[in-house]
Amino acid sequence: MAFAQVDTVQAIEPAYQRRLANDLSRTRLNISTNTTTLNNYLDLTGNGVIVGLNDTGVDVNHPDLAGRVLLDVPSTGVDLNGHGTHVAGTILGSGVNDGGVVAPGSVNGADFRGMAPQSRVFVQPIDIVTGPLKPDTELQAQTATNGARISNNSWGYIGAYDYTFAAASWDAGPRPSIRLSARGGTATAALGIVNALNFPRSRCRPRRVWGLRVYAPGQRQAFFARLAHLACSRPAVANMHVRPVVGGRSGL
Repeated sequence: MAFAQVDTVQAIEPAYQRRLANDLSRTRLNISTNTTTLNNYLDLTGNGVIVGLNDTGVDVNHPDLAGRVLLDVPSTGVDLNGHGTHVAGTILGSGVNDGGVVAPGSVNGADFRGMAPQSRVFVQPIDIVTGPLKPDTELQAQTATNGARISNNSWGYIGAYDYTFAAASWDAGPRPSIRLSARGGTATAALGIVNALNFPRSRCRPRRVWGLRVYAPGQRQAFFARLAHLACSRPAVANMHVRPVVGGRSGL
């Protein structure tokens, strides 16, 4: 330990050997307490939830995903790249196909299931060779209209390192709508909410809110619409946009 006495030595720590790490994400995200338990936090399994997945396709014959893959067209059920199937397994793989595999970096008896092993996935293709088969707006709309409230997109645009129009379109994609019925008619408004974390923190001051106060025309009594999201607490930053009212005699 003579090195510790040298003036130019600022700190000493053990030399660690590198190793691979597998099956650690559920534990690090507090979904499960360890890598062998079959239980999730609060017994949440994703049952009844549909997740949108835009990727290279998903292998519908993979035993960990069997019976829970919804496709826009049959050809999306063939994954020649493997990336989409890998991502789907991370989200909703059941783990039935691990076969007692002992992977480097994991432990004996590890369960290699996904985050929400009873959820379903709605899959649309992207083409990473020739370009998008569908524009971003169509991917967003199809995800929403097929019952998916969550959209996973594990890909990006080559050379795009700034906040682009494409990124903004995803942040302002289809959102839940608010429908009010009152004397004189019914009004519906669609909301677009931009992620508050996309704004400079000092300018936005993000804050978690649980809903909205909505006033019908001519009414002083507000309706409470439950919609948990991250909002900007500074009024000068508008991260919510209301689209025109449709199909009613009243407006919001």
